[in-house]
Amino acid sequence: MDAIVLAGTHSNPRRLINGHNKAFLEIGGRPLVRHVVDALVDASRVRRIYVVGPTEELEPLLADVAAVRCVPQQGKFVRNGWAGVHARDAEEPGLDE
Repeated sequence: MDAIVLAGTHSNPRRLINGHNKAFLEIGGRPLVRHVVDALVDASRVRRIYVVGPTEELEPLLADVAAVRCVPQQGKFVRNGWAGVHARDAEEPGLDE
């Protein structure tokens, strides 16, 4: 199966932590998004990982993970979720038919 990780930045300051996207906050010297991606890579049933968010920030952090596809964020939570679904479908159209 494939996984979608939502790591988008919201412009609402109440959704940020000290003005920063939670996905890029460091825990143990690594950004939170990297902890999530690494856990998914270790999961035996996950094939590809679509990470939706600010690609210019995500790509350098995830460039060494072959299974990751960075997807540009489209807006809020639901739109970003659908962006991940559409990116996955674009790679393998008709897979779920």
